[in-house]
Amino acid sequence: MAGGWRQVGPGQRVVDLHGMDRRAAGALVREALEACARDGCRRLRIVHGKGTGALRDEVRFLLENSSAVADFRTARPRDGGEGAVDVRVEPASRRGPGRG
Repeated sequence: MAGGWRQVGPGQRVVDLHGMDRRAAGALVREALEACARDGCRRLRIVHGKGTGALRDEVRFLLENSSAVADFRTARPRDGGEGAVDVRVEPASRRGPGRG
C-alpha cells in the first residue's frame, strides 16, 4: 500500500511513503502522527524505503521536531530495518497546552 496509512492492530498503524516526494511524505507523516495522538494509537511504523535517503532524512527531521513523538528508532531487520522507523506516539492528552 504505497502512499497511505492503515491500521495493523490495536493501537498500531503503518504509513507507507514509497513513491512519494518529500513534501507529500511530510504531509502524510504529520497527518498520521496527529491522527494517532488524537485516536490513542501508540505505535506507528513509517516505511520510507532505502533509496537515496531523502525520505528517511525528511521523516527523521519531522519526528525529531514533533511534540506528538515520544521516541523513535530504526525498525528491526525483519520489520524493514533501515527502510523503516518505529515511532512511539505521545497521546494528545499528555501534551501540554500550546503544543501541537
